[in-house]
Amino acid sequence: MLLESDLVYERRALTTCLEHPSDSVVLLAGSSNSSDEVFVETRNGLLVAMSKNREHLGHEIPGEFVGICKISRSLFTVMLDTAAKRFAATRHMDYETDCLVAAARVKAVSCHVVEDLIWCEIDDESHLARARELIYPTILEQQNTTVAPARQGIRSRPAWPQRRLGEQRAGLQ
Repeated sequence: MLLESDLVYERRALTTCLEHPSDSVVLLAGSSNSSDEVFVETRNGLLVAMSKNREHLGHEIPGEFVGICKISRSLFTVMLDTAAKRFAATRHMDYETDCLVAAARVKAVSCHVVEDLIWCEIDDESHLARARELIYPTILEQQNTTVAPARQGIRSRPAWPQRRLGEQRAGLQ
Protein backbone atom coordinates (compact mmCIF):
# COMPACT_ATOMS: atom_id res chain seq x y z
CA MET A 1 0.00 0.00 0.00
CA LEU A 2 1.13 3.51 -0.81
CA LEU A 3 -0.57 6.07 1.43
CA GLU A 4 -0.18 9.81 1.47
CA SER A 5 0.39 10.99 5.02
CA ASP A 6 -1.87 14.05 5.02
CA LEU A 7 -5.18 12.23 4.66
CA VAL A 8 -8.19 11.52 6.84
CA TYR A 9 -10.35 8.73 5.46
CA GLU A 10 -12.84 6.08 6.38
CA ARG A 11 -11.78 2.45 6.74
CA ARG A 12 -13.48 1.55 3.46
CA ALA A 13 -10.72 3.41 1.60
CA LEU A 14 -8.19 0.78 2.67
CA THR A 15 -10.41 -2.28 2.46
CA THR A 16 -11.58 -1.34 -1.03
CA CYS A 17 -7.99 -1.25 -2.29
CA LEU A 18 -6.85 -4.34 -0.43
CA GLU A 19 -9.82 -6.40 -1.62
CA HIS A 20 -9.65 -5.19 -5.24
CA PRO A 21 -8.77 -8.07 -7.58
CA SER A 22 -6.06 -6.09 -9.43
CA ASP A 23 -2.49 -6.21 -8.16
CA SER A 24 -2.18 -2.44 -8.64
CA VAL A 25 -5.08 -0.09 -8.03
CA VAL A 26 -5.51 3.64 -7.50
CA LEU A 27 -8.43 4.72 -5.33
CA LEU A 28 -10.61 7.48 -6.74
CA ALA A 29 -13.47 9.34 -5.08
CA GLY A 30 -16.36 11.42 -6.29
CA SER A 31 -16.15 15.19 -6.32
CA SER A 32 -14.79 16.71 -3.09
CA ASN A 33 -14.99 20.38 -4.10
CA SER A 34 -11.85 20.91 -2.04
CA SER A 35 -10.28 23.33 -4.54
CA ASP A 36 -7.17 21.11 -4.54
CA GLU A 37 -8.42 18.19 -6.62
CA VAL A 38 -6.24 15.95 -8.74
CA PHE A 39 -8.42 14.64 -11.54
CA VAL A 40 -7.76 11.21 -13.03
CA GLU A 41 -8.21 10.20 -16.65
CA THR A 42 -8.80 6.53 -17.37
CA ARG A 43 -9.34 4.34 -20.40
CA ASN A 44 -11.35 1.18 -19.81
CA GLY A 45 -10.81 1.58 -16.06
CA LEU A 46 -7.02 1.89 -16.30
CA LEU A 47 -4.90 4.90 -15.32
CA VAL A 48 -3.96 7.18 -18.23
CA ALA A 49 -3.17 10.60 -16.73
CA MET A 50 -3.62 12.90 -13.73
CA SER A 51 -3.82 16.66 -13.51
CA LYS A 52 -5.05 19.44 -11.26
CA ASN A 53 -6.41 21.01 -14.44
CA ARG A 54 -9.38 19.04 -15.76
CA GLU A 55 -8.98 20.62 -19.22
CA HIS A 56 -5.57 18.94 -19.63
CA LEU A 57 -7.22 15.52 -19.58
CA GLY A 58 -9.37 13.52 -21.96
CA HIS A 59 -13.07 12.87 -21.61
CA GLU A 60 -13.00 9.80 -19.31
CA ILE A 61 -12.51 11.33 -15.84
CA PRO A 62 -14.29 9.06 -13.36
CA GLY A 63 -13.07 10.71 -10.15
CA GLU A 64 -10.45 12.41 -8.02
CA PHE A 65 -7.18 10.92 -6.84
CA VAL A 66 -7.37 10.18 -3.12
CA GLY A 67 -3.73 9.35 -2.40
CA ILE A 68 -4.29 5.69 -1.52
CA CYS A 69 -2.94 3.03 -3.86
CA LYS A 70 -2.21 -0.68 -3.85
CA ILE A 71 1.09 -1.08 -5.67
CA SER A 72 2.38 -4.44 -6.87
CA ARG A 73 6.06 -5.25 -6.58
CA SER A 74 6.43 -5.14 -10.37
CA LEU A 75 4.76 -1.70 -10.60
CA PHE A 76 6.95 -0.47 -7.73
CA THR A 77 10.04 -1.61 -9.64
CA VAL A 78 8.90 0.30 -12.75
CA MET A 79 8.23 3.38 -10.58
CA LEU A 80 11.74 3.20 -9.11
CA ASP A 81 13.27 2.86 -12.59
CA THR A 82 11.17 5.78 -13.84
CA ALA A 83 12.25 7.94 -10.90
CA ALA A 84 15.93 7.04 -11.35
CA LYS A 85 15.83 8.06 -15.03
CA ARG A 86 13.98 11.28 -14.25
CA PHE A 87 16.32 12.16 -11.38
CA ALA A 88 19.22 12.16 -13.84
CA ALA A 89 17.69 15.31 -15.35
CA THR A 90 15.82 16.88 -12.42
CA ARG A 91 14.87 16.35 -8.80
CA HIS A 92 11.48 17.97 -9.37
CA MET A 93 8.94 15.20 -9.67
CA ASP A 94 5.52 14.38 -8.23
CA TYR A 95 5.19 10.70 -7.49
CA GLU A 96 1.59 10.57 -8.69
CA THR A 97 1.41 12.79 -11.78
CA ASP A 98 4.92 11.99 -13.00
CA CYS A 99 6.11 8.63 -11.68
CA LEU A 100 2.89 6.64 -11.22
CA VAL A 101 1.37 7.80 -14.50
CA ALA A 102 4.60 7.01 -16.40
CA ALA A 103 4.78 3.57 -14.78
CA ALA A 104 1.14 2.93 -15.73
CA ARG A 105 2.21 3.14 -19.39
CA VAL A 106 4.35 0.06 -18.75
CA LYS A 107 2.27 -1.81 -16.14
CA ALA A 108 -1.53 -1.60 -16.07
CA VAL A 109 -2.94 0.25 -13.06
CA SER A 110 -6.64 -0.13 -12.30
CA CYS A 111 -8.65 2.80 -11.04
CA HIS A 112 -11.46 2.07 -8.63
CA VAL A 113 -14.03 4.75 -7.82
CA VAL A 114 -15.83 4.95 -4.48
CA GLU A 115 -18.24 7.74 -5.32
CA ASP A 116 -19.37 8.44 -1.74
CA LEU A 117 -16.01 7.99 0.04
CA ILE A 118 -15.61 10.13 3.16
CA TRP A 119 -12.12 11.60 3.08
CA CYS A 120 -10.04 14.74 2.87
CA GLU A 121 -6.49 15.94 2.43
CA ILE A 122 -4.97 18.38 4.90
CA ASP A 123 -2.66 20.90 3.24
CA ASP A 124 -3.53 24.07 5.13
CA GLU A 125 -5.55 25.53 8.02
CA SER A 126 -8.82 25.52 6.04
CA HIS A 127 -8.37 21.82 5.18
CA LEU A 128 -7.61 21.09 8.84
CA ALA A 129 -10.76 22.90 9.94
CA ARG A 130 -12.83 20.94 7.40
CA ALA A 131 -11.27 17.68 8.61
CA ARG A 132 -11.95 18.45 12.28
CA GLU A 133 -15.41 19.92 11.89
CA LEU A 134 -16.92 17.81 9.11
CA ILE A 135 -14.93 14.82 7.87
CA TYR A 136 -13.66 13.21 11.08
CA PRO A 137 -16.99 13.56 12.96
CA THR A 138 -18.77 12.07 9.93
CA ILE A 139 -16.39 9.10 9.89
CA LEU A 140 -16.91 8.56 13.62
CA GLU A 141 -20.66 8.80 13.24
CA GLN A 142 -20.55 6.25 10.44
CA GLN A 143 -18.35 3.90 12.48
CA ASN A 144 -20.63 4.16 15.47
CA THR A 145 -23.51 2.88 13.38
CA THR A 146 -21.51 0.01 11.84
CA VAL A 147 -19.24 -1.29 14.64
CA ALA A 148 -19.78 -2.97 17.97
CA PRO A 149 -21.26 -0.86 20.81
CA ALA A 150 -17.93 -0.96 22.69
CA ARG A 151 -16.51 1.40 20.05
CA GLN A 152 -19.28 3.92 20.58
CA GLY A 153 -17.47 5.43 23.56
CA ILE A 154 -14.88 7.03 21.23
CA ARG A 155 -14.81 10.80 21.62
CA SER A 156 -15.86 12.67 18.52
CA ARG A 157 -12.93 15.09 18.87
CA PRO A 158 -9.74 13.81 20.45
CA ALA A 159 -7.86 16.25 22.66
CA TRP A 160 -4.53 15.97 20.84
CA PRO A 161 -5.43 17.91 17.64
CA GLN A 162 -6.52 20.97 19.60
CA ARG A 163 -3.51 20.82 21.90
CA ARG A 164 -1.09 20.26 18.99
CA LEU A 165 -2.60 23.06 16.92
CA GLY A 166 -2.34 25.38 19.93
CA GLU A 167 1.32 24.45 20.38
CA GLN A 168 2.03 25.16 16.71
CA ARG A 169 0.39 28.56 16.89
CA ALA A 170 2.44 29.35 19.97
CA GLY A 171 5.59 28.31 18.10
CA LEU A 172 6.20 25.30 20.32
CA GLN A 173 6.52 22.71 17.56
